[in-house]
Amino acid sequence: EGSLIKASYVSLSLAAPAAPAAEAPAVAAPSMADVAEPAAARVADAPRPLSLTPALKAQLTAVDRAINDRIIQTEDIRAYGQDDYWATPLEDGSLNRGRARGDCEDYALEKRRALVALGLPAEALAIAVADTRFGPHAVLLVNTDQGEVVLDSLTGKVVGWDKTGYRWVKRQAWGAPMNWVAIAN
Repeated sequence: EGSLIKASYVSLSLAAPAAPAAEAPAVAAPSMADVAEPAAARVADAPRPLSLTPALKAQLTAVDRAINDRIIQTEDIRAYGQDDYWATPLEDGSLNRGRARGDCEDYALEKRRALVALGLPAEALAIAVADTRFGPHAVLLVNTDQGEVVLDSLTGKVVGWDKTGYRWVKRQAWGAPMNWVAIAN
């Protein structure tokens, strides 16, 4: 059954991280958490980032494409009679010719559900909202040792958050999905 997400907000500045000194060893890709996230937004039991192995990237890509192929993009007002309704249409069984109907956050929720069912820790997954050329858009983030990667219903490609061209607005706090972190660009 679908649910509405209610959240609290904490500010986060999305400034570019400082470049490492020339003699410093190579560092992991920038993370949204590396860009001045206040201590109040961190979750003490948030897991270490997942190792983005070729096998994990293939698994993320397969889930991303499978969910994108199984849901027909439909605005909430048409699908549910409400302006903003968060649902898992594949789980809810609201199929039309083998495909469910939903909008971007429904894709993200289904991807999260599928990845958790495959054994990924829920604490390593977060829904994020960004502004795109099409308007507000929700995606699923996966916390990896190479920075957060995005599973997106618009692209079908798993890429780093900083490679999307989106203007980030907010995301769920790692390990605390009912808490949201606002992102100041």
